[in-house]
Amino acid sequence: MKKKEGKLLKLMSAFFYDTEEEPETINLRESMVAVGIPGLLSGYHGSFSQTKGFKPVKEIADLEGKRYTIIDFTLRVNEYDEQLPDPTGMMLNLKQMTKKQISPIYTEISLCNPLLVEKIKAHSGIDKALIDSPRLLSDLLPALGRYKDAVFMHTIKPNASPTLAIVSISQDQIPDLVVSASCRFNKNCKVVW
Repeated sequence: MKKKEGKLLKLMSAFFYDTEEEPETINLRESMVAVGIPGLLSGYHGSFSQTKGFKPVKEIADLEGKRYTIIDFTLRVNEYDEQLPDPTGMMLNLKQMTKKQISPIYTEISLCNPLLVEKIKAHSGIDKALIDSPRLLSDLLPALGRYKDAVFMHTIKPNASPTLAIVSISQDQIPDLVVSASCRFNKNCKVVW
């Protein structure tokens, strides 16, 4: 389902490894941002986040005694359109959505798990809830109904780092939305997905 229409998003993530030499092949599904979110592929979005995202990645590598390399990958996404019956691959910028736009998402969540909606509202919205608890997105996915296959732009706040913009998709969406992926520091390294 790799559609030719849509917008291309360039993202960056990190792959951690234990060996002296970088692996010849890296699975994109095993890459992550500073806050690993189970069941999702996430990447830093925008030049600020991609630059400032290095520090928390390096801190993780140092803490765990691992090496890392940077993976650049591109997703093809569609602009938000509330009229579309199938929001697969549609960009949901959780920080910029209006109350009217976010309302159907809250409705989907409340049908599946009303307690999650209350938890989100206690944080003053989805984006702020994800800053405080990025792994909440893994809990939200099954409750998102028709929105579970959307592309989520949200922010995270790793330790000793500014707030960073990331984009997350479910691992099931990888074959449909990933257009390309490469290892930034070793062009001979093959990145598969």
